[in-house]
Amino acid sequence: MASWSFLTNHGLVLTFIGRYPDSTGLEIAQAVGITERAARKIVADLLAEGYVEWERVGRRNSYRLNTHLPLRHPAERTATVGELLGLLWREKTQMVSPIKAPTETQAKTHGASDEQHSRPRLQPQSARRARRA
Repeated sequence: MASWSFLTNHGLVLTFIGRYPDSTGLEIAQAVGITERAARKIVADLLAEGYVEWERVGRRNSYRLNTHLPLRHPAERTATVGELLGLLWREKTQMVSPIKAPTETQAKTHGASDEQHSRPRLQPQSARRARRA
């Protein structure tokens, strides 16, 4: 695994929440490769800046991205969150809604069946650390 990445942990969390809006803090942390505490701090940062909104659904939170907001860095302010995610996902017009089920195209893109939308299989941090060594 590379020692650096083009996207920050904030960007990775934002991307994961966009794809899986009903994710838990633990699921976000495992997918990004950070601690649950760090994931929750990043989600709080994104909420505070208005990039993410949340809604309580039963016992869980469901998130929604504000894709119309510009990126934070002054050199990148001409692009929006939605445009960035469109490039990363290559599905610019099909953003995942926190309430609706993913479209058939999105489910197939992620290897899920038409009936069930599955999250990527997550590895324990210890397995990722072992590969880095």
